[in-house]
Amino acid sequence: MSDSEPRVEPDNIQPAPVRESSDAFEAFDLFKVYLDKKLGSLKKDILESSEEKSAELASKLKTEHSYKFKYSGNEKQFRFNEEVQLAISKIQRAADAKDYISVKDICADVTKLIHKRNKCIKMADKSPAGWETVREYLSDDLASDSDDDKRIRSAESRAMRSRKQRSRSNQRKRSDTAKPYSIPSGRTVSATHPNPESNFRPYRKFGAKPTDICFFLQRGWTLEKGLPETTRVQQTLMMNVFRLGRWESLASEENATLKRLSTSLPKVLMNSKAANTSKMYNTGFKQWCKWCNDLGLTALPASDYHVSLYLIALMQSDASSSKLDLCVYSIKWAHELAGMKNPCDTFLVKNVLEGAKRMVSKPTVKKEPITPDILLKLVNKYGLDANLYDKRSITMCLVAYSGFLRFSELINIRACDIEFHDLYVSLFIEKSKTDQYREGNWVLISKINSPACAFTFLKNYLSSAQISLSSDEFIFRQLSFCKSSNDYKLRSSEHLSYTRARELLLEKLNDLDLDISKYGLHSLRSGGATAAANRGVSDRLFKKHGRWRSERAKDGYICSALTPCADFLLRSKPHSKDENGANINNSNNVSAEFSHLNCAVKVGLTLIILWKACVMNETGEVQIRVGQHHVILEKLDTIFTSYPFFLIPTEKPPIQFHRRSDDLEHPRPDPEVMTRLITISFNHLGEISNNFHKNRLCSVPITVTFHNCTKASVELLLDTSKSPDRLSGPSELPLNHTQATVGKDTSHHSYDFNWVSQTMTRHRLEAEQQRTIQLTACFSKPGIYNVNRLAVFASHHNDASEMVLQRHSAPSVIIVQDASKPIL
Repeated sequence: MSDSEPRVEPDNIQPAPVRESSDAFEAFDLFKVYLDKKLGSLKKDILESSEEKSAELASKLKTEHSYKFKYSGNEKQFRFNEEVQLAISKIQRAADAKDYISVKDICADVTKLIHKRNKCIKMADKSPAGWETVREYLSDDLASDSDDDKRIRSAESRAMRSRKQRSRSNQRKRSDTAKPYSIPSGRTVSATHPNPESNFRPYRKFGAKPTDICFFLQRGWTLEKGLPETTRVQQTLMMNVFRLGRWESLASEENATLKRLSTSLPKVLMNSKAANTSKMYNTGFKQWCKWCNDLGLTALPASDYHVSLYLIALMQSDASSSKLDLCVYSIKWAHELAGMKNPCDTFLVKNVLEGAKRMVSKPTVKKEPITPDILLKLVNKYGLDANLYDKRSITMCLVAYSGFLRFSELINIRACDIEFHDLYVSLFIEKSKTDQYREGNWVLISKINSPACAFTFLKNYLSSAQISLSSDEFIFRQLSFCKSSNDYKLRSSEHLSYTRARELLLEKLNDLDLDISKYGLHSLRSGGATAAANRGVSDRLFKKHGRWRSERAKDGYICSALTPCADFLLRSKPHSKDENGANINNSNNVSAEFSHLNCAVKVGLTLIILWKACVMNETGEVQIRVGQHHVILEKLDTIFTSYPFFLIPTEKPPIQFHRRSDDLEHPRPDPEVMTRLITISFNHLGEISNNFHKNRLCSVPITVTFHNCTKASVELLLDTSKSPDRLSGPSELPLNHTQATVGKDTSHHSYDFNWVSQTMTRHRLEAEQQRTIQLTACFSKPGIYNVNRLAVFASHHNDASEMVLQRHSAPSVIIVQDASKPIL
């Protein structure tokens, strides 16, 4: 050791300071925080995964147990939608947790899922085996590493093989069910005609043929006694009615000629009704057989008790009244074909049917008619310069409207059924609902000077569509749009369907901002009929043009805003008059081109009409009056009267009273003048409905206007104590009521109608003054009443003894209907 080094003594060495051992604690804390974070994240992932699996499992269980799909295609599409919906819910949860990496992964999975689904759809559409190829393609797990094209080809070949195998299997099954039971031996007997030169072929007498298929219910039926009772055939529930009842005896016919003729009986019987009617009856009887089969009952012959219960079952299943009628008519049809007693003719079935119809009946809501204003708006919107698509719709509307055509008649018009003339066009209706024997009808549509002329539009449409009148094609067919010519062209040879024609009509009405729920194809026929009826077309011509067979069917198409009485009385417009008041003959103003038509319809008849009526005078007495009218009938389908329909009142000058020089003390007008000092008019509703079951009395406000026709003041006395006689009633008055009460007091009807006011009121009218008085009429029964039965007295003196009863015999009728009863 050198001298320069200091000597360190042990006593002088101080120990180093001890550091606090906190590093271990910090490391432990950091490890704990890290571990807690990882455990929390793991716990969160486990919870989310469990929630997703629970939701997916719950969705599957809900789908499997809540609903059973009828078609596998719908079930597969539903499964696919469920997978997409589950993926969307996962995306929502990941987005809430701000786990955008999971959102991206789930979106990629959904994209692959949709791509796979679209690929399967294209494969099924392209392959002749359809979805069977897709099933084979998806089940080919072993060849998943091969090329995709090879997989598709192999799947398609397997699908075609399986389809052929199923087809052969179905054929074997059908051949096996051709013989529902074994035919006993010895039942077939061959025979030949005794005359060898006869044209009749050898016939065979059958007891039961191998090809016979009987349709039985649970109790079973046999073709002939001695054959074993068979079981039901599951293919159908409709029994062969042509082998039961009367047909059992016809099957044993031995004469060859009669047997050959009897084979045509079923076909002829089925043609006794329209094809659609027979089809509906067949369907209705099948439903009856199914109901009987489920309950183990006999469908043919049926019991009236079981038919009544079947009607009640239909009623409880919310069947309509037409459904109930179809059931009864179908059962009746089958029993009449089989020659058995009809169970629907009994008192029980008839009354059950009537009661069920009353319980399920609902008010009929008819479609509104198309008005001329709507047609004019359509024509102005599109016109003759429109494309073929719009021309077709407008032409269909105008032709159906003008010809009163049903949809079946309109859509079956062919080009060869149309004949154009100078002033009209003829349409031949080959088949019609009311033409049962297919005689055909010609419908004439005139050429009119109006933008909405069916003649002009039909001719323009046929020219634009390039339809030749000699062709046998339907004129209203489907269209296709050609991009090269930028226009529409007719295609196919079939006419438009009902659904498509209705869509075209509602499409045009929707363009006019109309409520399309109120209109249908029948609105065209109803609109044309309504417009013709309200313009005074004669009933004979009106009914012939619409091809109606009954008045009830015809009137059902007319929608009139007037009351029934006014519609009957005001059907025709008043005749026009010249300055002298004479009727103007409109035929003189017709152009020369109609002269030959006018000559063809001229008749020149003079009709003498003898009439007899029961009238009621001012005192309430009923008297019989007779008379006659002479009417000159010049042309067919033209209304002529002995006097104008509307008697327009002419304004008369006021009555003037002049004082005579020889009678200055007591000037007095003539008695006839004194009865016409006051004119009276009534203002009220023409028809009112009241529910007499709830409200026993019906009150109607009536406004009575009095007018002083003189140039002097008049004292007026109004007496309402005389209640008017009731003219008629809905049910209680007999047909000969009017004749029975001739010359008798009819005051026993006064309790049906009374005035609710002061019995006698006094008023004063100045010269030419008009005053209105409000009264209230009270009715206790429905009926037709004449309210113009007030007793009005007037005098130009203050003395009440000088008052004279005023004449106001013009009736003022009000119709009171009972709303609690249906209008028959």
